[in-house]
Amino acid sequence: MTKSVSNYIHKSEHQSGFWRWLSKGLALLSLLNLLLVLFDLSYVTSRDLYLKFLPVLTKYDPVKGIEPHRFNLRYEQKLTELKQTIATEDLRSPTTRAVIADLRQLSLEMVDENPFQVANKSGTLEKIKNNMRDRVDRESSRQAFQIFWSEAYLAEQGAAQELEFFDQKIMPLLRTNYFRGIGEDGNPIDYFWAIDIWFMGIFGLEIIVRAWAKRRQFKNMPWTEAILDRWYDLILLTPIWKWARIVPVTVRLHQTGIMDMENLRAQSSRRFVASFAEELTEVIAIQAISQAQNLVRSGELIKRIFPDDNQGRDYIDINETNEVEAIANKLIQLTIYESLPHVRIEIEALLLHFLNQAIQRSPAVETIKKVPGFSRVPQQISEQIAAEISKLAIAAPQSAYQVITAPDPIAEEIIARLVKRFSRSLRAQIQQKQTLDELQNLTADFLEELKLNYVKRLTKQDFEEILAQTRNLKQKAESDQND
Repeated sequence: MTKSVSNYIHKSEHQSGFWRWLSKGLALLSLLNLLLVLFDLSYVTSRDLYLKFLPVLTKYDPVKGIEPHRFNLRYEQKLTELKQTIATEDLRSPTTRAVIADLRQLSLEMVDENPFQVANKSGTLEKIKNNMRDRVDRESSRQAFQIFWSEAYLAEQGAAQELEFFDQKIMPLLRTNYFRGIGEDGNPIDYFWAIDIWFMGIFGLEIIVRAWAKRRQFKNMPWTEAILDRWYDLILLTPIWKWARIVPVTVRLHQTGIMDMENLRAQSSRRFVASFAEELTEVIAIQAISQAQNLVRSGELIKRIFPDDNQGRDYIDINETNEVEAIANKLIQLTIYESLPHVRIEIEALLLHFLNQAIQRSPAVETIKKVPGFSRVPQQISEQIAAEISKLAIAAPQSAYQVITAPDPIAEEIIARLVKRFSRSLRAQIQQKQTLDELQNLTADFLEELKLNYVKRLTKQDFEEILAQTRNLKQKAESDQND
């Protein structure tokens, strides 16, 4: 039996079997408990609505320690007595007059003592007084009640009509008043724990069984870790913050397949990320740019780009590569082999323009043009020279680069000395105070403009678009996998 229970608990929840149905049953039980909790938490504030539309639900009053107010009982008893005496006796009979006088006295007592205050429903008393003022057309609620509960008024207006008004407009408001005692802890009486404790006992037993089975599967797992494996279930055992039980209930319903909460989870996580991503990204970007500004202003950036031969680098080299030289080498390759060939026509046109201007200024050219058959010779010479120069401008660097990049130890040594000397010279020139200050100021200003014009323009809409793109890419990837 022990081994069987352990195996059931550790089966997949998508698998058929006893534990699958038991898990669903416990999930539905947790949902029932959550609904009861929400009903209990909202009962006192919603009691007036229940009393008006679903009076059967007010049978829950004893659970919250709610009792009919003694004043309500006395008033309703006298009103019932008045209806009976009017039905059996004359309106002017001594018994009827005595009951009317009692109702008049109770009404004045209600206005003066405010029995609604204990239930924090003084606003309801104001509604009653306003209705009576409007009915009798008096400014004072005391006068209104005194006139209403008088033999003359009831006889003049019709007792049946006025009592019907009182039943429809006043008594429903009066019945919303109640008495709720205070417990020894200083809080209003509440017996919901007597219902909730049964649910807590069932869920507590479930947690213990799950932890026990977990320890059987993993021999050295302590009880604490086994229980905290499903830490959210512990919320079902807490008597405070009962509304937080929505967390374990939602997880249980999703895990058992009763409700698919994946879309809700994804949307909630996206909304959560979007709520703080804007500020977080701004802070990170501004901090990174500010650190870059500090590196520039302190001169540390120049030292890292052009390290001194006598000083070791103070940063970690992750690939044993001189990145500055590698970048320069790559830029040279792109310039020689990719960029220059694409602009050959423009180079020829520019050279031809300059040559034409130079030739046109020469007196010898004017003489040659006058010779028959030689008028286009200067133009042809210019075109030929421009073509040769542009070809040389493109081919020569390529040939030179191919020569220096071929395996040649002597050339490599010369190039290394050249690069080293060039770097020293460039570093020396850059580190001159005037040049260094100018470069540092320009770079720092550029980074500041980057913060002002780009980072601080990031809006929530930007992150919504990013999240939408992420969602679309994820959906596309999932559809590709399904295909």
